Amino acid sequence: LPVMIMGETGCGKSSLIKQLTAVLRTPLRTLNIHGGMEAEDVVEWMKERIEEAEFLSQEERVVIFLDEVNTCNCMGLFKEIICDLSVQ
Repeated sequence: LPVMIMGETGCGKSSLIKQLTAVLRTPLRTLNIHGGMEAEDVVEWMKERIEEAEFLSQEERVVIFLDEVNTCNCMGLFKEIICDLSVQ
């Protein structure tokens, strides 16, 4: 279930995700995105997480957190990942 959280810097978006996953006892995998990151870096990281998730049972879940997506020049890629559920 893709979810986008928006808010001012320092308002607690990242902390909210960390706390929710802790309460749910769900593993959290975070990609800290920055301006120097290329689309290939994101795709490689996502493919590693997908491979990891393939070993989970039907009842198990993992939360993928793409932190600070607005700092990277890959918005089309994030649309593909989040809306189209695809990683090419």
